[in-house]
Amino acid sequence: MTKEHLSISITPDSVDIRFLPSRSKPRARLYGLLIFSAFLITMDVLALLLPGKHGDPSMWHFMIDGGRDSLDLTPLILIAIGNALLCWPWSSYIRAAYPPDESIHCDKSVLVVSRAAWFDFKNRTMKSKTYPLGQVSGLRYATIASNWGASIRGIRFSSQGRRWMLPEIEPEEAKKVLSGLRALGADAPEDPKLDKLIAEAAYMRGGDTGWMDRSWMDSDNKQ
Repeated sequence: MTKEHLSISITPDSVDIRFLPSRSKPRARLYGLLIFSAFLITMDVLALLLPGKHGDPSMWHFMIDGGRDSLDLTPLILIAIGNALLCWPWSSYIRAAYPPDESIHCDKSVLVVSRAAWFDFKNRTMKSKTYPLGQVSGLRYATIASNWGASIRGIRFSSQGRRWMLPEIEPEEAKKVLSGLRALGADAPEDPKLDKLIAEAAYMRGGDTGWMDRSWMDSDNKQ
């Protein structure tokens, strides 16, 4: 995530964050939806038209074999079930991979998350959810969506269910946000793993990690 996507303001009384991925990729969600829809349609067509093993007839042939008066819809039902099973795990990943604009405000009493609806491609309307700070727990930097070995990290927390915000935020930025929330009294425990991720990110960028304890690299090499 580049810096122009994210602005963080921290004072002794509040934390305010603006996350605006649409600035550099205004059509990312639309393109993501079109790509996934095209993939799904292609898979459906292949499932209908490709013959089975050993020269068995295709599902399309099986469906229309009896003529118009005895059309068998079983293949379409099976494909619909397959689509549902495929879309269920992919939906959360796509929403996190192509996120809408959002803003976060937190003070010593409430956490307010305002976010455009996912299908509002122009981010015209922001809908806000308010969580009493005393009912917010487990604020941490963690995986919020994953699929096929790929994962997306963001800020996770619990408040009447599992919630997340700020997908694809960098570890350094997450530490800054969590430290600010902790100073306001939020339940955001210190996480040694986050420091390790910061060190790893700096190492991968070729930056100076001298301020960190490099023992994590030594311990990983010994395993």
